Amino acid sequence: MQKKFDVTAHNYDFVFKDSFNLFKNDISDFLEVELPGIASYLETEFAEIETNLALLDLNFMLEDGSILHLEEEAEISVSDLIRFASYDLKLYNRYRDRVRTIILCIKGYTDSTAGFNCGSLGYRSTVVDMSKKDGKKKLEELKEKIENKEKINYLDLIFLPLMNSDQKIVERVKETIELEKKLEVESN
Repeated sequence: MQKKFDVTAHNYDFVFKDSFNLFKNDISDFLEVELPGIASYLETEFAEIETNLALLDLNFMLEDGSILHLEEEAEISVSDLIRFASYDLKLYNRYRDRVRTIILCIKGYTDSTAGFNCGSLGYRSTVVDMSKKDGKKKLEELKEKIENKEKINYLDLIFLPLMNSDQKIVERVKETIELEKKLEVESN
């Protein structure tokens, strides 16, 4: 009997944070979003007076002085967007720099942006829908590059199992692990 593959939200959070931190210079290419280079990492936890700890997934200071706020969600709700807007206001209050929020969505989203307008405050974020990325095509590209000893974007490899495919996620994870075994990881 085959065991069910289950990536808990907590474990996935570690993968998300660690891989984007490790391969921060490849984020723009992986997300297919035009961004300045990353200058530095910013804190992701803000203690508040009411003893609430606001946890943001990832924040980077970009070379143009703006801030990149990355979030990952299986699905995006209005409550999520309100929470992200709250985080962005905290970032803006602390740094007084433009904040760009990108949400990596796993289960699909119909638009490339997500936001709301509540009168005097409007909020808009960019959505990267992993279900629209062609996992089968990306797998073939990665195989070819690895065989030819060409440079790859490691984020493509790490998040390959979350891309659209006719394979079950367990099979995609196994195939990704086999590809990773053929690599010598270099830090960037």
